[in-house]
Amino acid sequence: MAAVGNTGLDMAPFLRNTMFVGVNMGTIFNHNIPLSARLLRDIMQYHSQGIVKPPQPVNVMNFSQTEEAYRTMQTGKHIGKMVLVPGDDDIVPVGLQYLFFHSRANTIGAQDDPSGD
Repeated sequence: MAAVGNTGLDMAPFLRNTMFVGVNMGTIFNHNIPLSARLLRDIMQYHSQGIVKPPQPVNVMNFSQTEEAYRTMQTGKHIGKMVLVPGDDDIVPVGLQYLFFHSRANTIGAQDDPSGD
């Protein structure tokens, strides 16, 4: 999140020999099936042994609180996982007018002006 939000990364955890690692599992799954299988097998084994545990706490917020959830994550002071769920009366303000679909990437994007200006 620090890289995306340009917020900086607190260095204090590194004094305790903490390591932060990010891995793009999609790339591994697409390019190395044997490694993917081994990683999934190991992860499931570690989970069943209690070595790897789900993130705690799980903070559940409504879709209408999306901006609040994003701001909380931006501070870098939250712990655990944040999950957004739809509510019957949720209203999510959206300032974008056009949606587009990237079929090769299987993603949906949005922009104010479809001409890209």
